[in-house]
Amino acid sequence: MFWRFIFPFLCVLVLFLTNFKRKYDFERNSDLSQFKFKIVGEKLNTSVSLNVSTTSESGKDKSINTDLIQDGIFWSDFAESFVPKELQDRMYIVKKLRHKRVVKIELANKTMCGRENGIITLEDGIKVCAKHRPTQLIYAEALAFYLSRLLLLDNVPEVILSKLDGSSGQWKKSNFTKLKNWKEHDEVAIIRWLNNARLNTFMPHVIYNAYTTGTPVNSAVIHESPSLRNKSTAIAELIQWGTLIVFDYLVGHHDRLIHYQLVGETETRLRRISTALYNCVMSPNGKIWFIDNEFSMFTERKHKISKEYNIHLQTFNNIMLKTMCIFQSSLVNELRNLHKYPSAFHYLWYYASSFEPLLNNFHRHKDVQLNTSAALFNQRLGDIIGWIYVCKSKSLIKK
Repeated sequence: MFWRFIFPFLCVLVLFLTNFKRKYDFERNSDLSQFKFKIVGEKLNTSVSLNVSTTSESGKDKSINTDLIQDGIFWSDFAESFVPKELQDRMYIVKKLRHKRVVKIELANKTMCGRENGIITLEDGIKVCAKHRPTQLIYAEALAFYLSRLLLLDNVPEVILSKLDGSSGQWKKSNFTKLKNWKEHDEVAIIRWLNNARLNTFMPHVIYNAYTTGTPVNSAVIHESPSLRNKSTAIAELIQWGTLIVFDYLVGHHDRLIHYQLVGETETRLRRISTALYNCVMSPNGKIWFIDNEFSMFTERKHKISKEYNIHLQTFNNIMLKTMCIFQSSLVNELRNLHKYPSAFHYLWYYASSFEPLLNNFHRHKDVQLNTSAALFNQRLGDIIGWIYVCKSKSLIKK
């Protein structure tokens, strides 16, 4: 009698336990496969390792233990993945700037495009900046953009050179003469306006410390720095600052990093690092844009910068260059490729002029000191390559 009642109960219990085990095994195997995938993802690099914070789909930070430095002096692919990329086709934008008709011209201001320049509205409603400046300054803007192309950088706004011509397709029926000193046949630089870039960037503490102590940022500094630990945004900013320092040294920029130096100081002391970087803007996604590159390339600026100031500027930039011993590998590769040419500056010029026809008119402008600028550019490129080798040799000694 007892088994007549207990047997059905045992059958139901066995069936329940069997189904439960199958479900448990399925869920366990699924979790195990995800766990294995995560482990594979964490074994990408094998150098300096930090716990880096990234953002998960839920919006919360999660810590991933992986490597930031490879081969002693290069940012790893993982570290560079934090740096926002420009996804637009750069040369398509250049083509668009060159062929769209101007429908409106306004006087620029300090907030947008800078004083004495123009705000131009193209036929598709897009606003761009038009710089009406001495020839060497607008040529410098174009050369800086095409240098960024050669170096595989994507953070210099697109530039075209254009001649003011009321009969041309681009300027037809536009009243550009209403702006002060704008006249027929003048050349201007038309530059993409970064509408969403309004944020400031500040000198990272590790660079400031490197400047004041004379000890460059290397893998050990990055590994030990509290300001970088678990902060992917700080790493992305530092990577971009390092590239900015190299870029500004190469072009001999007169008007960006130099603003960190105390006015009137003979020694190379810096302002407080709470000062925002000049002539740079940051997009909401953390991308730093190198804007206003007119005061570069052509170091012989008559009536404005003395020979003594140029020497002072070179000394300052030299100290700034030696604050960083970690580089983007793609940047170093392209710098080495550029250094192979007998004159890197002339190669840059001919490369840029293949896209920018007005650069072929440079010989008409006596204010463009081409040979002097070429010699200094080539010398600065050699200095950068030499510094990279120094950093590499130091990293090998430490090993």
